[in-house]
Amino acid sequence: MISRLVEMVRSALTRGQVQQAAIQARTIVQVQGLGETLNGIELLLPPGYSARPGAGADVVLLQILGTRDHVIALGGDMANADGIADLAPGELGLRNAGANTQLVLRNSGVIEISGNLAITGNLTATGTISAGVGSGDQVGLTTHTHPVNGATTEAPTGGT
Repeated sequence: MISRLVEMVRSALTRGQVQQAAIQARTIVQVQGLGETLNGIELLLPPGYSARPGAGADVVLLQILGTRDHVIALGGDMANADGIADLAPGELGLRNAGANTQLVLRNSGVIEISGNLAITGNLTATGTISAGVGSGDQVGLTTHTHPVNGATTEAPTGGT
């Protein structure tokens, strides 16, 4: 009895590799695993997450009740493609496999965004807003002035 239970647990979990993926109501993947190619497998992600893993992404395959009639996939990371090497313990990051864009929540309270940022909707900020890096090219949103006819304008008035 115990050996049968152990065998059921062992056969319920395995590792697979994504062959292709599509976004539908859930992400659906074709996976090479369990010694065969499995089609129409749901990739379960945390609430609010959406991802379409690339070919070769690793997943964990879980056979519900130890049967291949209901297999789901968990995970979907790309080794050496979507990891962020400089994360400290406790930090969180998201990165696309092409390494064009990443978001990192640092332990220091800083949110780092690499890549372009597009915001749809209103943006409200409290605190200092500046553009540029360093003293010569740094422009403060609320403190900048403009040269006009040999004079300099005043800084913008708040709320304008």
